Amino acid sequence: MDDRPETHYAVAALFLLDRCLALIAALFALFEGFTRVYVGDHYPHDVLASAVLALPVAYLVSMTLGHLATRPVPRLRTGTLRPVLAAEPGTAR
Repeated sequence: MDDRPETHYAVAALFLLDRCLALIAALFALFEGFTRVYVGDHYPHDVLASAVLALPVAYLVSMTLGHLATRPVPRLRTGTLRPVLAAEPGTAR
């Protein structure tokens, strides 16, 4: 992970799409915060303040926009891409 905004948006999207992936992303974020302090890029209070700010915002966004991520799933299951998305490994020829 890095400090670019699009990376943060990608992690936030994981919270909307998959809770297990979100947990993995959160663990990586904790590790990233530790490494930023360890190498001297940030002070500990910088990392703590960003977590205090980011956690409620991520929660509010996931509660507000979570329904938007679930709408495309039924369409993908029944649409023209279904054979591609639901194919078993090794069955494509």
